[in-house]
Amino acid sequence: MNWLPGKLKQCECLSEVLTSRHHLPHCPSIPLSLRSALFRPYHPDINIIDAHLNALPEKSSDPCPLVWLHLMVILQRFDRICNPDGDYSTDLSPGMLWIERERRQLSSPSSSSSEHVHSESPTSL
Repeated sequence: MNWLPGKLKQCECLSEVLTSRHHLPHCPSIPLSLRSALFRPYHPDINIIDAHLNALPEKSSDPCPLVWLHLMVILQRFDRICNPDGDYSTDLSPGMLWIERERRQLSSPSSSSSEHVHSESPTSL
């Protein structure tokens, strides 16, 4: 699975680069704390975002790995960098629907799995 950043334009980081698939995963506008939370692909020619998208859980009912919360924040920031005039006023915090479902499962008496999402929010990073 691949992702597209939209029409190429000057990046907000003020470097002399465009908002490309190559630049955005390394853009200084994305905090290092978020970028460093992602695993490195086994081959340098593999885009780090592609690698994470290809590692999607198979079912929506699967637990949400913490790295997915970081990835959702990164993708939201990509969207805002590539579409600065967009209306983001109604956006939920990235991953909130998944987090809330996980919390409901944890509080359910029938829940016996201990491999659930951490309550730490990557948006605070």
